[in-house]
Amino acid sequence: MSTVLAALLNGAILGAIVTCVVGVLLRLTPRRALNAATRYAIWWAALLVVVLLPVFYLPIHFRTAEPPAVFDPTPAIDTASIEAIPESIAAAGPAAVADTPPPSRWPAFPIEIGGGRWLVWIAMAWAAAALLLLARLAASCVLLERRKARSFPAPAHLTDRLETWLALCGTRRRVRLAASGGIATPMAAGLWCPSILIPARLLAELRQDELDQIGLHEAAHLARRDDFALVFERVLEALFVFHPVVRWITRRLDLEREIACDDFVIAATGRSRPYAACLTRVVELAGGLRGSLVAAAAAEERSHLARRVEMLLDKTRHTGTRLLKARLTAVVVVLAALLWAASKTPALIAFAMPLAESFEQASVAQPPEPPQPPQAPAIAPALPAPAIAPARPAPLGRTAETPPAPAAPFAPGLPAIAPGPPPLPLAPPEPLAWAPQTPPSPPSSSINESRHIGSRNVDWHWSDGLRSRDLRMSGEIEFTDDESDIKSISPGGWFSFEESRGFSSRRYQAMADGSGQISRRYLVDGREKPFDDEGRAWLRSVIPELLRETGIDAPARVRRILRQGGAQAVLAEIAKIQSNGSRRRYIQELVPIGNLSTTQFQDLLRLVRNIQSDGDKSGTLIFLAPYTLKDNLRDYVFDAVSTIHSSGDRRRVLIKFAEQDPSRATLAAAARSAEGIASDGDKAGVLIELAAHYRGNEDMRRPFFRAVESINSAGDRSRVLMAVIAAGADQKETLADALRTSAAIHSDGDKARVLVHAVAYWKEDDAVRRAYFDAANSVNSSGDHARVLTTLVGRGDLGEATLIEAVRSAERINSDGDKARVLLVIVGQSSGKRAVRAQIRNAVRSLHSDGEYRRVMSALDKELSI
Repeated sequence: MSTVLAALLNGAILGAIVTCVVGVLLRLTPRRALNAATRYAIWWAALLVVVLLPVFYLPIHFRTAEPPAVFDPTPAIDTASIEAIPESIAAAGPAAVADTPPPSRWPAFPIEIGGGRWLVWIAMAWAAAALLLLARLAASCVLLERRKARSFPAPAHLTDRLETWLALCGTRRRVRLAASGGIATPMAAGLWCPSILIPARLLAELRQDELDQIGLHEAAHLARRDDFALVFERVLEALFVFHPVVRWITRRLDLEREIACDDFVIAATGRSRPYAACLTRVVELAGGLRGSLVAAAAAEERSHLARRVEMLLDKTRHTGTRLLKARLTAVVVVLAALLWAASKTPALIAFAMPLAESFEQASVAQPPEPPQPPQAPAIAPALPAPAIAPARPAPLGRTAETPPAPAAPFAPGLPAIAPGPPPLPLAPPEPLAWAPQTPPSPPSSSINESRHIGSRNVDWHWSDGLRSRDLRMSGEIEFTDDESDIKSISPGGWFSFEESRGFSSRRYQAMADGSGQISRRYLVDGREKPFDDEGRAWLRSVIPELLRETGIDAPARVRRILRQGGAQAVLAEIAKIQSNGSRRRYIQELVPIGNLSTTQFQDLLRLVRNIQSDGDKSGTLIFLAPYTLKDNLRDYVFDAVSTIHSSGDRRRVLIKFAEQDPSRATLAAAARSAEGIASDGDKAGVLIELAAHYRGNEDMRRPFFRAVESINSAGDRSRVLMAVIAAGADQKETLADALRTSAAIHSDGDKARVLVHAVAYWKEDDAVRRAYFDAANSVNSSGDHARVLTTLVGRGDLGEATLIEAVRSAERINSDGDKARVLLVIVGQSSGKRAVRAQIRNAVRSLHSDGEYRRVMSALDKELSI
């Protein structure tokens, strides 16, 4: 709750700044340079920016594939150096300096405001007010529809003018003009059955030219689709009921909308002064009664009337009705830049809530800490490794508590840290349970994340609805081998991690000065506290999951786990990762060095199957292709591919598979998987690539054409069939299959295109002939049917059976001209073929045109005489 309210508050602060910038820009831009329609669009863009700003302060995740390149590559570790590492562990990380005063310079963090139950009451009040306004809006929609239903047709002299109004406004919407005794002011009532409603009283009070002006104004509202925009605007007002910036912008929208419609009236009549008098007259007759929340009224807001009249009488302003696209684009670019800058701006306000008792108990229930060493009373005790974690060797042959050599970059900051107990012997690895115990991660379907990780800076957010975690760090940071604390930070670097659960929050901050000396702070609900055993237990419980989900230091971490527990331990660690990008990164680090067995690859592919992001899943499968496209793994690979819902990502994977392993089994499996692609364009793209490998692959035949039959798009199906016909040029079975499949193409043009293309690969075969003419006879268009047959007959090397089928097919053509054209071409190929000539004479009887009949018979007799 506090997170949502803080996001709304931070968004409102930045929204006010954005609105001020837009307001100043429009204020400085004269009306003669920017018309009302463009100003209206600019205010809409500003409103959308303002309502989107709170989203950037919510811990949500937009599922996008993140390439591994966003992470810093970790330097390669020398194998000889790794083997030289002694079999010992660091029993304790660097201890916290308890009495170190807070440094004078810390990174900018949100201003903490103490919270309590009042935040809940605010949220409840907000929700109640929003629901009340939404209910009011729904009631207004129902009432408006009732008024439209009870209205009666307008007089005939006005109804005749309706089409003129709509044409002058440039719209083809079907609009009804009606009169009503239940309204006080004219209005454009849209959405369902758009109508222009005019009060019955005004029909008698206003002159014909004034009714024309009012009708033009309301027609302009419907032409601009203001009925839809107005409902959306009212919904935003209801949802952001206590948002002053939203309310202020919608007032500007209401004014600019009316001025823009007034401009339509001026453009059509050229009379601004009489129209201004008409508006004042309508307001006078309306008696100050309010219209509808969801209908655009001609003269409802008295506060806007004076401004509208002023604009009508201003002869210097721009009264165009079209958007000024170049100027609008420039302002939208400015707004996009402001939105981008706002997305990078840290939160200014945060609410800290009291510590929940359940979280207190969960934090305390950690392994006990040893007593404080008597020789260093001012220094916090060193942390032991978790009981279930095997030992990890210290980097570069030294234990974690040993002071670094003089050449180490952080040497000045570490001598003040008390040494821990002596190293312990390395425990035997437990393949499935080596990692420190962490709080169980929620199901991946309920996890939301967002991250922006640069080369030296990290900004990571995670939330599952009940808990949220925020990590910000700068510089090079090394953690202790047992992952219980920070070991070193590069000079000037800093680290901040905060976890919120319900109304409670904990934060750990560490910062290195110019010499690398680390200062630490520990805050609970925004108040600084000593970094005691409870704080250390909490930090030790979250760091492993933090490293796991962010992918920080993944290369070194994978090697460390692999060295201590083998590939199975790394797989167990990957199974715990909820972040799609991190899981992909760990897999890419493990496979080249893990020497996985077949069983382990099968387990790995099951983990890949569970990656939620299609982008990360497809990237991982492409990376694994050289290792997994084998007989004992192929089924697991394509089982994972079947869970990719994105058509583009599945297409990318299948095409890469065909390039990597063009074996019969892989190509057949790729064709089967292509059938499940939702997009016809992407499915066709895969099948066209597979068609290049089709020749001689009987395993691929059935799944390939089943996939083709699932393409609904006529154009895409025709492209695939032409590709496979060309690829299997010397295979009559392929040609017959393609022709049979083409018969189901619903577009005559695309079907004819396939049949014409197939002529170049013609085979005198019964199956090919039957499939070709079945498809040709299903072409309903006379022109396309004739084109197919004339192209085939024009080959000149057809057998008698094929020519007879061509004549029979020509009889089905409806157009006598096209039918005669085909028969004339066949006549030219019928020399010496008596059966063909007899069939032509039978077909000529179906010609109803005497001229076409004589033309064909004349050619037939002439050919016979020759």
